[in-house]
Amino acid sequence: MKHLKVTQNQNVVTVALNRPEKRNAFHPEMIVEITKVFEAFGKDKNVRAVLLTGEGESFCAGGDLEWMRSMAKFTFRKNLTDANQLYDMFWRIRSCPVPVIGRVFGHCFGGGAGLVAVCDIVAAEQKTQFCFSEVKVGLVPAVISPFVTERAQPAWIREWFLTARVFLANEAVTGGLVNFEGNQLDVDDFVDASVFLMEHYDARQVINVGGGTEVSIKDLAVMVAQTAGFKGKIIFDRTKPDGAMRKLLDNTRMLERNWRPKVNLEEGVARTYAWYSANENMVGLQPAGSRI
Repeated sequence: MKHLKVTQNQNVVTVALNRPEKRNAFHPEMIVEITKVFEAFGKDKNVRAVLLTGEGESFCAGGDLEWMRSMAKFTFRKNLTDANQLYDMFWRIRSCPVPVIGRVFGHCFGGGAGLVAVCDIVAAEQKTQFCFSEVKVGLVPAVISPFVTERAQPAWIREWFLTARVFLANEAVTGGLVNFEGNQLDVDDFVDASVFLMEHYDARQVINVGGGTEVSIKDLAVMVAQTAGFKGKIIFDRTKPDGAMRKLLDNTRMLERNWRPKVNLEEGVARTYAWYSANENMVGLQPAGSRI
């Protein structure tokens, strides 16, 4: 595969869109590859779940602009053929006989948001931007409409389609386009736990995902100071309780099945600080809001 990175770990296949220099925008060659690979999953009895994601900084920016510009010169029949091939790609994912989990981030614009709609379960990083941007170039989101309207709530869809405004992951959850939103580590845990449960859990009881341990405020403060290389003195107000931040959900069933987060608290704090150090000039800036 030239434009996809396909890997398999036991019964789970990861399909990563692999045009990072174009924010994974798809064009005819990638459309054919996606269609073929998902068609093959329907015939492979060893595949139990598929994780759909992307390489680089964005999940998928939609259709490749150069390809879309070239379509203006196509005949009606050629445009119809391309539209049918695009629909077939979405349909192959939507009708895949095994669960398809989307792990999205960065940008999900146009057809990229359509890819979100055809997944069975979708987890998005908090700052992921979504947009049905077709009307900005005089088009309507026609090919993806059946899949978006099947998944999301009509009132939200009408506004998204008509305004082409950018919205964030929390609104995508509210509108039914996405199942879960969180920071990068939370999203990784959600996706990993979802795949794990598909393989190891078939009971009717609700099961809560989580593998954290109780940490006192003092211990957490010391951990953060050590990670950041803070050399000063930490002063604790002993008139205040130094209790542990407790989970409200019982995660016993999950832990009994030997699932654990891939990143522990110490590593998570270290990664967060590394990100902050690399992006501290952006801290305090307002992210793209739900209204633009």
